[in-house]
Amino acid sequence: MIAKLDHYDLKLLSELQKDGRLSNYDLAERIALSPSQCSRRRSRLEAEGIIEGYKAIVNRTKVGLDLLVVVSVTLSAQNQDGARRFGTLINDLPEVIEAFALTGDMDYYLKVAVAA
Repeated sequence: MIAKLDHYDLKLLSELQKDGRLSNYDLAERIALSPSQCSRRRSRLEAEGIIEGYKAIVNRTKVGLDLLVVVSVTLSAQNQDGARRFGTLINDLPEVIEAFALTGDMDYYLKVAVAA
């Protein structure tokens, strides 16, 4: 089911995507709502799973991961069990930043950050 979002919800989401650390007061000011209304909306969006969480974006070069590579992967067995096992494997690798399932000759592209 697709949630109904009004103008204020969309503004709230936009501002949080720019800066997820905004205080409720600052967020309320930016979207022209009272802090209590803003807090209720934020809580509702979190409870409904529209806001899935908050994260820190780490500068990979400052932690020694200078090289960003894209790796193409073809699985020997193209079935649900093989895909599940592959997913489990790459989820345990901190170097893998993103994974994309593909159609065609390759099964996956992996975006990987490593030290040069």
